[in-house]
Amino acid sequence: MFYVYGAMGFIWLAIWEPCISQDPPLLHDHRPQPPAPPRLSDLPWGKIFSNRVFWALMVCHSTFGVIYNTAISWMPRYYNSEFGLDVRSSSFLSVLPWLAMAAGTNISGWLADFLINRKLLSTSHTRKLLQVVGSAGPAICLLYLAWGTPNGQEGKGVPQQAQLTNAVVLLVLTMALLGFQAGGFASTHQDIATRLARWDSRLHLHARIAARLVARIRDAFPEKRPPVQLDD
Repeated sequence: MFYVYGAMGFIWLAIWEPCISQDPPLLHDHRPQPPAPPRLSDLPWGKIFSNRVFWALMVCHSTFGVIYNTAISWMPRYYNSEFGLDVRSSSFLSVLPWLAMAAGTNISGWLADFLINRKLLSTSHTRKLLQVVGSAGPAICLLYLAWGTPNGQEGKGVPQQAQLTNAVVLLVLTMALLGFQAGGFASTHQDIATRLARWDSRLHLHARIAARLVARIRDAFPEKRPPVQLDD
């Protein structure tokens, strides 16, 4: 699968590279030259760290990193523990949710541009709408997934193939809706501080990486539960 992804990247690059310009005329004809970005020493650190939006984005980035990392490491394990599928048998099923996430990410961008450019919603309301969809949607899908698994309340007595189909559908929906956050918090840096967007996004990216690292360390030490004592 890694070879397939790598080959697709080269194919996409071969198609995309001849179609773009390193210096698009549109930037010179229709847009004023932006001021030079500030240096690291010139950044208003006090205003940045006292801004509530900055910390809200920090939380969004961190939680997204945990969810994303957990899904990457947990999905093959889930298919194995719940349905007895090994990595080879579940490889295609594990790829489907990520294809859905790629589609959801692009759809969220198109939808955000449509709502903002047509003035159907303000930029703030558009970001909030897509963020709610990208946060609440996956949560609902995962809760229903836990409810309908073989060990869940609704999973008992249901044929395993039907349970597997439902699980795949819910995981696909989870990742597709998670991609909608690309039009939510992930696009807000440019909205709140255009000149500082580069530094703002870097700080939040480091927070996401730190959260993912903590999640990986937590996964490496699974919880040890005491044995269940049965009464005679």
